[in-house]
Amino acid sequence: MKIYPILGAVAVSCLSLTPQLGHAQSAPAGEQARMTKPLVIVSRQLDGKSVKGGNGNWHRLEVEVKALPDGIKAALLAQQVPAKYAGDSVKWVNNVKVSVVAGFKPSGSDLSKPKVYQEVLKLKERATDAAAFAAAKDVNNPDNWRYYKASTVVATLEANKPRSVFFYIPGDIVERDGITNPRPDAAYVTLEVDGQEVPVLDEKGAPFTGSNAVLIAGSKPDAAKLAKLKEVAERAVRDTEGVMRPQNLITNFIDADWKASPDFVREEAAK
Repeated sequence: MKIYPILGAVAVSCLSLTPQLGHAQSAPAGEQARMTKPLVIVSRQLDGKSVKGGNGNWHRLEVEVKALPDGIKAALLAQQVPAKYAGDSVKWVNNVKVSVVAGFKPSGSDLSKPKVYQEVLKLKERATDAAAFAAAKDVNNPDNWRYYKASTVVATLEANKPRSVFFYIPGDIVERDGITNPRPDAAYVTLEVDGQEVPVLDEKGAPFTGSNAVLIAGSKPDAAKLAKLKEVAERAVRDTEGVMRPQNLITNFIDADWKASPDFVREEAAK
């Protein structure tokens, strides 16, 4: 990789990783092993809240993200950037994609009495099999939970300055799916910088110190549990694609807590 001359501290004050200048996961094995800080983290546990929207009470998820100075430096050094260009002057990270998948136990619904046309069709074949029908209506089975997914791209993050990104599930969906508790029972956040995923677990399969990218109610997250959650959730969100929305796609109300949010890249420009 060719390093071009850099004129002054301002020229290196912002980090936007290209596919060649990635994070630890694309670094040589020896370099990755020495990295103890990710580039960006979810700095506070995912929070859920019921808010008044255009049609009833919406569920709001708050994802607080933060760029880490040590993570920025480690990511640059892992890509063989000379140390003199990876100093404290690099304070910003651009193009941070935040994706959240959230799963809710449908505690407000009787799954044996589906309310949606398409769900009745799905249960049609199981209704003749007692065991299969019993499994399909068990609200404690994570396979039967309601899962939603949404993404947005943060234009830039300044190191050590956390910013909250909000995601919303509309009131009609909350009522339809019987998800009475606004805090998810399971969730995970994927962070990407310039299209490259930032690790949320260390080499031992545990969350990085200070990272809250994985939420599994009543359980401590690890690599195996995250893999299982992803397997179930990614299959389920195909039925709810586009339902949960990031705050920059909300048009029918304004949330006062947006004052803690970053700026976003327009959806068409982020592709």
